[in-house]
Amino acid sequence: MRRTGWLLVILFLSASILPALAAADWKADVKAQIAAREYAKALALLEKNKAEAGTPDFLCLRGDAYFETGRVMDAQADLEKALAQVETRADCHATLALTFAKQRKGPQAKAQADRAVELDKNTRDLYALGIVLFSGGMFDEAAAALDQAITLDPTKSEPYLARGAIYRFRDKNDDALLQFEKAMQRDKRPYKVYLELASTYVMMGDPTKAKAEIQKAVEAAPDIYAGYMGRAFIRQQYGEAEGALADFTKAIELAPQLAEIHFAKANLQIALSRPAEAEKTIQAAEPYCKEIPEWYVMLSALQRMQSKNDAALATIDRLIAAYPNAWEGYNLRGQLHASLEHAVEAFADLDKAISIAPKAIEPRVNKAALYTKQDKKEKALALLNKVVADYPDNISVLQMREQLNENMGRNAEALADLNKIQALKKKAQQ
Repeated sequence: MRRTGWLLVILFLSASILPALAAADWKADVKAQIAAREYAKALALLEKNKAEAGTPDFLCLRGDAYFETGRVMDAQADLEKALAQVETRADCHATLALTFAKQRKGPQAKAQADRAVELDKNTRDLYALGIVLFSGGMFDEAAAALDQAITLDPTKSEPYLARGAIYRFRDKNDDALLQFEKAMQRDKRPYKVYLELASTYVMMGDPTKAKAEIQKAVEAAPDIYAGYMGRAFIRQQYGEAEGALADFTKAIELAPQLAEIHFAKANLQIALSRPAEAEKTIQAAEPYCKEIPEWYVMLSALQRMQSKNDAALATIDRLIAAYPNAWEGYNLRGQLHASLEHAVEAFADLDKAISIAPKAIEPRVNKAALYTKQDKKEKALALLNKVVADYPDNISVLQMREQLNENMGRNAEALADLNKIQALKKKAQQ
């Protein structure tokens, strides 16, 4: 960052030194704007220095700014280009891990986070690892990574935010609020803190505080999608559906590359019994979601809701073509065939899913349901027994077997399943 006190000194610098100083200036200024969460200003500075556009420094910094503004596809492209030149950039790996996590690409995210920590193990890298672990449901491991991040550098706000989110997930809302207070003290533009506070007050049953905090988030960063997306969820929570849809629309306008906003808007439209509108929302998201299996799943489900069975089959065919080694597509197509009374095709698809993932619950349960529908109850029971053997505490599977046992007149077995279901539910409540 330039200071007026430097002016006299600069007059005496040689020409060979000046370019190096200028280069140092733009990078420092961009980093300062990113640290202050002024991403539009950071991108403007980068635009002024496009002569550096092919360098790893430029690409890593722009990738960071793109990620924070929801341009995840652009961020991924920049970060991968930078790493192709210098694979040992831990900062690029960390941001790429966060980018993959935001795109629901768990394995890729974990690989990038592990590489970042292997290279450096600084606060940013450990924070990225913590977020990836949290996204994958590994809460103890995420908390450990975030605690390490805080120990290394207690001046950064992000680890406190993520640590608070874990506390909230575990219903420790007072502990969460303490973490968010620490984050607030360290954040120059705390719209993310307001978002977390709003979510916590929703969990605590305080709509007044939740609405006040989310409004602060929007006002603190009106140029960033996150506040509008958060306000949409809170408006939806409190029955303000039209306002929520408007906020989702605004968030999509600001960050069209984020699949989660499109999905959230479509889910609300489904809840409002507007499947045709939801289908339009998902169709419009195709350029940003083609690499996300859930996009095909949701589109096919919407098409089925509207009895567009041929279109739904075509969508699932596209999913299987894109991911031929994943069991989910075959399972989904098997379910659709079963609903259309295409038993032969349904069994073929479900058997294919089971061959890919022999321990997966869904395709085996769906096959058992198809056996039951054909009055082949012994085969259905044998298959369910295998699933229960693999997952003895799965309540849904136990309920299915309990009902089948009852239908077959196996009352003692049905009662045993029922008693176990009740015990598991009681344990979960405790």
